[in-house]
Amino acid sequence: LMAGNQWIYRSSGRLGTSIWMLEVVTAEVVDEKVYWRVRGLTGLAGNEALLRMEEDGTLYLRAPGQGASEQVWAAFGAKEGVPYKTSIDPCNREARIESRLARYTGPVGEFYQALKIGYLPAGCADAGLTEEYFLPYVGLVRRTMTTIAGPVSYDLIYARMGGVTYVAEREVSFQLSLDRAVYYAD
Repeated sequence: LMAGNQWIYRSSGRLGTSIWMLEVVTAEVVDEKVYWRVRGLTGLAGNEALLRMEEDGTLYLRAPGQGASEQVWAAFGAKEGVPYKTSIDPCNREARIESRLARYTGPVGEFYQALKIGYLPAGCADAGLTEEYFLPYVGLVRRTMTTIAGPVSYDLIYARMGGVTYVAEREVSFQLSLDRAVYYAD
């Protein structure tokens, strides 16, 4: 988490293609703790919240309108297979680390050291998170959700961290050089 960091995701699913962007806006001190204002968090008022990472790998959320309470967003330091409480989505009250060496294949490449979090359903028949994949020093690379229209996955296509683009989807480009600005056909 650092001001200026940005992640852009593209969805795939039955609902078509859409883009989702997360951005760290600024640092704020609340109750003598440094939080980072993150924009683009769906499901929250104003799509913004304050996040902070504890040394044990727990990511805490302080959402607008919740007063002084902070809640566990993700417990990256939790033991594999052991459920932990989360407030990431109202349809998912528990999650668990399924693997720290999961295989992830997506637009930014193929990796074998992804952290995979699985979300346990909590009373929502056709909504909620299913799973997320995280890469070291990059962050979230895939989020899969259950919707009424079926599963929808958001895959990372671009990440800027520390002012440098570290990850970008493969692309094709070309350059063209001309000897003048205008050509006429005879």
